[in-house]
Amino acid sequence: MIAFTQGPLGSRSVAVASFSLPPKPVRLIGNAFWRSSVLPPLSWWASSRGWPALGYRVYIDQKLAGTSTTTAFTPVSALAEGTHKWRVESFDRSGQVVSSSLGDLKIDTTIPKLKVKLSRSGFGVMVSGTAIDAQPPQGSGLATVKINFGDGSPSVTSKKTAFRLPHSFLRSGNLTVTVTATDRAGNKAVFTSKVKAKVKAA
Repeated sequence: MIAFTQGPLGSRSVAVASFSLPPKPVRLIGNAFWRSSVLPPLSWWASSRGWPALGYRVYIDQKLAGTSTTTAFTPVSALAEGTHKWRVESFDRSGQVVSSSLGDLKIDTTIPKLKVKLSRSGFGVMVSGTAIDAQPPQGSGLATVKINFGDGSPSVTSKKTAFRLPHSFLRSGNLTVTVTATDRAGNKAVFTSKVKAKVKAA
């Protein structure tokens, strides 16, 4: 801001002129990961150049989704599953407007499809099955399948859609075998089954 006097002697006045560089485009947060909500909270890093932004306009799939006076926004209408594009316009008090680059907004709220079969075999059990999740861009894809045999042994983790794992029990009793399939958005499908375990005598 610059202050100066203007006008002839006897009727001078003080005037103020201001100048500001346009703000830099904001940086969107969370483009790389999938979200398990159809109303995902969005956020971005504010620009540090020029006047602080007076407000922000959020566009999703080329349509204005709403405005915000902070660096966060939650859509008011549910988004469809899959990948969307979003951007943020920031505007300052001098009327300057700048837009961020387009980012990916990935939505997956569907749990994986999990099928499990348990087969007793002597003093152990065979756990087999499949876990399926939609692949990008429609879905996030399968992340892991975790199997816990309920006998105190460490869980076994697989990243394959088809699995077949034999296991010999570490202790006897009525145990619960748990299989959990998790996709990259964090959605989980869980299978549990009771088994009567026996341990071979020493």
